[in-house]
Amino acid sequence: MKDSRTTLVWDVATRLFHVFLLALVSVCLYTGLSGGLDEMDLHMVCGYGVLALILFRIIWGFAGSTHARFSSFVVSPARTLRHAQGIYARLRRNPRSREIAPSLGHNPMGGYSVIMMLLLLLAQATTGLFASDDIFIEGPLMHLVSDDQSQTLTGFHKLFSKVIMASIIVSSFLLSISDPSGSRPPLWMDVLDKLFVLIFTIENQGSYFHIKAHSDAD
Repeated sequence: MKDSRTTLVWDVATRLFHVFLLALVSVCLYTGLSGGLDEMDLHMVCGYGVLALILFRIIWGFAGSTHARFSSFVVSPARTLRHAQGIYARLRRNPRSREIAPSLGHNPMGGYSVIMMLLLLLAQATTGLFASDDIFIEGPLMHLVSDDQSQTLTGFHKLFSKVIMASIIVSSFLLSISDPSGSRPPLWMDVLDKLFVLIFTIENQGSYFHIKAHSDAD
């Protein structure tokens, strides 16, 4: 008779963090791409929420439960390299490759992916506080910097949004190939992956229709 016990890895706070971060980042990306005064008001409110969640996760990374702490999944570069080599060997179907040890929580590559995503989202939310569109929308801390500095930070804010979308798609792929059990990525990551592909499609279609409308008018 098999022993079918369930091991709780993520605590309630970490699970809620994932759910709310998914919702807020999704709304931020959609409203940032669609524009409009009402949408940008919502964009700023959700941006504050993202910043609050990231700050909470940083604190929880030191004070939270075992698997939520950074010390449990941020390992040495040497161990991460061995993990990556094991994935590469398995993808090449090398019969002499060593088995990749399963990990409770994040695996070695996933740990660095989490840190990268937290830093990107922190930078994205922080630059948004100083951003401006030179017309109606200004970040709450825009008055603390010069116009040139605000424009530079606005440029970074727009750039980081695209880097974040690309990073999550790449992370979703890495999760799918690095899990020894061969299971799918977590639901929230899978949803984000499909969501960002959809957002890119909407953005490109919007640009096409905008250009076509001008061409027809000419």
